[in-house]
Amino acid sequence: MSGRRFAAAGLALLACLGAGATAARGAAAADSGRQIAARGLASGVPACGSCHGAAGEGLAVQQAPRLAGLDAGYLAEQLDRFASGARKNDVMASVAKALTLDERRAVAAYFARLPTPSLTPHPAAQSDLARGQALAERGDWAANVPACGACHGPEGRGVGAVTPPLSGQSQAYLSAQLAAFRTGARRSDTLGLMNGIAARLSPADLQAAAAYYASLPAGAPARTGAGR
Repeated sequence: MSGRRFAAAGLALLACLGAGATAARGAAAADSGRQIAARGLASGVPACGSCHGAAGEGLAVQQAPRLAGLDAGYLAEQLDRFASGARKNDVMASVAKALTLDERRAVAAYFARLPTPSLTPHPAAQSDLARGQALAERGDWAANVPACGACHGPEGRGVGAVTPPLSGQSQAYLSAQLAAFRTGARRSDTLGLMNGIAARLSPADLQAAAAYYASLPAGAPARTGAGR
């Protein structure tokens, strides 16, 4: 074997070993995240599923959002913000602070790998759906409000780690977050836009937007003809 071929073979072997090590680390992290999600930690961290559901589907009664299928980078960033106090929530702050950085990443990776749950869309009045769809698709330029989909993507599916999905979340959770943005209680969106947008919309409009996105199954095509 020539020196060049020997070097190439060596590099290929190193690449394979590196890929194997990366896969092993990923599997270990996934297992760690799964354990925390299902059982919590002996240090007192509760199981994530106790609030967010066994499959990460979210529990509307607790205003706990769906985590399954969300971007790992977005989830990790939110956990970091809870831990630092940049995002306010007493329960989540105590949980996030009790997790190490690696544990937060493991939990985020675990939920990101879960399949998007198929849930029954939240029913809502046609008038709310129509107004919510208008805000989602066209915004309200008289109030200087862009379309929600301009940041959150078509059908509210989210855009990577930058903006989260809205479809498939409960109306209770979406309404609570929009109200928090409107009052300034939440100031942790990545682009810093939501406070101004929420402040320029009426509470009724915020409710309509929440109702519309809650009526969309996660990952499903947009409803057509709502209110038309």
